Formats: sequence, structure tokens, C-alpha cells
Amino acid sequence: KKEGAMTTARGVSNVVSRATSHHHRIGFTRRNTTRAVVMAKKEGAKITSKTGRAPSKYNQFMKVEIARLKAKNTAGLNNKEIFKQAALNWAHSPDNPKNKK
Repeated sequence: KKEGAMTTARGVSNVVSRATSHHHRIGFTRRNTTRAVVMAKKEGAKITSKTGRAPSKYNQFMKVEIARLKAKNTAGLNNKEIFKQAALNWAHSPDNPKNKK
């Protein structure tokens, strides 16, 4: 048995409440969020993203490049290697603002 490990039901609930207390302080609970989404759907409201920011040039490039590399993947690369290759391609891409002079 590890020293300091909480094994009682009260100890476990204390850990859970401490982990979620931040969310409660800022007014976020799973129940409230779910309820808001359900109500919005019933009213026919369109659910929009919270940030509303447009994707950056990097995000747009990576989306297209990763799809292209996955389609061309004849060497059997895994996702980590595909992302690494896409990042290298971004570093030398003319779409990258750092490459424009």
C-alpha cells in the first residue's frame, strides 16, 4: 500500500471535488453545459464555436498537407511521422509568412 494513498470513500470524493472545484468557480458544470446545448437545439439555434476565430494559414496548410500525405502514404508511415513531414513541408512552404521576403 502506498503511503498517503486515499482509500476511503470520503477521500476519493474529496479528490474528485478538488479536481472539479475550478470548473464550478468559473460557472462551468457538465450538467449546465449539456442543458444549454439541448435547449439551443430544441429552439433551433445554431451551435457556434466558442472562439469564433478563423483557422490560421498554418492550420489550413496542415489540414490539406496531412490529407495529401495520408493519401500518398505508400511507405507505411504512422501519424507521428506524417505530422513531422507536414511540419517540415510547412517550414519550406511559400504559404509560410516567415518564408516571404
